Order: sequence, then C-alpha cells, then structure tokens
Amino acid sequence: AEERAAKQRELARRRLRALPRFRLVLLTGSPVDALGKARLAGRFAHVHVGSHAAHMLSPFLAKALAPRATLSIESARFLCEVHKEAKRAYVRKVLELGERAGLAPAAGAETLDGVHANWVRFEFEREREEARREEAA
Repeated sequence: AEERAAKQRELARRRLRALPRFRLVLLTGSPVDALGKARLAGRFAHVHVGSHAAHMLSPFLAKALAPRATLSIESARFLCEVHKEAKRAYVRKVLELGERAGLAPAAGAETLDGVHANWVRFEFEREREEARREEAA
C-alpha cells in the first residue's frame, strides 16, 4: 500500500511539473484557501494583490512564491474618497508589511507616495530570505 501511494505521489509531482504556466484569478473565496495548498507552494513567479487584500502580506504569502519572484500590491491611488496623506500612509504600511514578510521593495520604492504610483512592487529571493532569518535568529 505504501509503495502504491509513493508511486501515486511521484506521478502527481511529474504531472505538476509538466503543467504550463498559468494565471490564478480569485474572484470569490479566501486567498488563504488557494495559496495555502501544499502542492502550490513555491509555484508563483508573480503575484498581484489588490488594495483590498494588502493585509495578506505575510510570511504565509511568501511560501507560495517561487524561489525568485515578484509581487505587486495595488496602491491607494484609485481609491477616490481617500485623502492624499492617507494614501501615503497606506503605502508606508504596505512597505512595512512586505519587509516583515521577507519581501524586498523593488528599486524606487523609497519614492512611492501612493498618490501617483499605481502599485508597490516587491522582489523575493528565497535564499536571501532564509539567510536574513538565520541572521535574526
């Protein structure tokens, strides 16, 4: 029984590696349900998150990213009823959350103000993140 289960797992791994690149668009449901699946860990080369879901920036999200990946978060630019200072504060908070999640702000992030930029972009390298965590420990 164990041998058969091992063969099935290996077959599933081969099939997963053979899949073409894909785009996952979540219209309903929880992103945690989709990105939390073990079989999807490390599979996403790019993740784009809307401003309404920026709270998802966490080490949990980093687990879903490929060894080298990018992540973009929609800024508050198009939230019409938000004052400019609140948009700036939003971008500062997103940058803080991203760094806590092990994401490095992409070049130019220090000049983002949330008023003119459409998104906040991060870069992720698993090796760099693991080294950073070892230093912190």
